[in-house]
Amino acid sequence: MKAVGGILAVVAILLVAAVLLIDTDTVQNWLMQRAVAMLNEELKTDVTVGHVSVSLAKRSVTLTDVEIDDRQGRRMLRVGQLSLGLDLAALWRSEVVVTTASATGVKAQLCKPASQADSTANYQFLVDTFKGRKSQHHDSTTPQLHDSSTPRLLPPYNV
Repeated sequence: MKAVGGILAVVAILLVAAVLLIDTDTVQNWLMQRAVAMLNEELKTDVTVGHVSVSLAKRSVTLTDVEIDDRQGRRMLRVGQLSLGLDLAALWRSEVVVTTASATGVKAQLCKPASQADSTANYQFLVDTFKGRKSQHHDSTTPQLHDSSTPRLLPPYNV
């Protein structure tokens, strides 16, 4: 009986330590750098994030100074602040469920060639990467979004 109590105490201490560590800037920045490196590799372009703030109490992640280049190396998207509300229960199941999203300071340079023969739009690689996969089972790598807000979003669009 003492062994079970000891194991439960160790598990509880590890959980509390993990929660406390996630609230530190050092761990948040390390996680951000890992995520940005994965995005750079997946998108095959430059993605940068100036700062990240994770709040388990508010179940949110806030990214500031997010920038994404197109595959020609031109700045395609700049977001001053991106705030995401997350379903923590889903994270325990290795799923990403975004309950709310809001973006401010958005500047997008979206370009689509006049002729289809020229090439594809500069944002097509994002669409292709993040489009939902058709499957009977929910793919845990495809985020779900329940509510979003993008005030005064008027991106330039070149045809």
